[in-house]
Amino acid sequence: MSLKQKVIKGVDKAFDKIKDLLTEATLTTRNVQGFNLAANQVVSSSAVTVRQVFIEQRIRRSAEGSFASITAYMKSDGHDYTVYDTLTVGTKMYAVTSAVDNQFVVMLELANV
Repeated sequence: MSLKQKVIKGVDKAFDKIKDLLTEATLTTRNVQGFNLAANQVVSSSAVTVRQVFIEQRIRRSAEGSFASITAYMKSDGHDYTVYDTLTVGTKMYAVTSAVDNQFVVMLELANV
């Protein structure tokens, strides 16, 4: 078994162990295509995907004060998550500020909206 397969198996095992902590999240992106002057509306399309994620919120303290760091983790599936701008869990909406996929785990940095 290759090292990559061992890591994938380890990630699968880790996510299986925290399955009770996973929550369903909806990722959404809005692509603005233009403006309809006659209707006075933005013309856009959106893409939506639903995934199981683990959300971690940490409070970081420094000399300047403290702030919350929110990260959503999900298993990598080859999908491009850099195109999504919002993540919604229930009624709570977050802005996706960055997305990193290391081919094993996707990490989305979030901000409260």
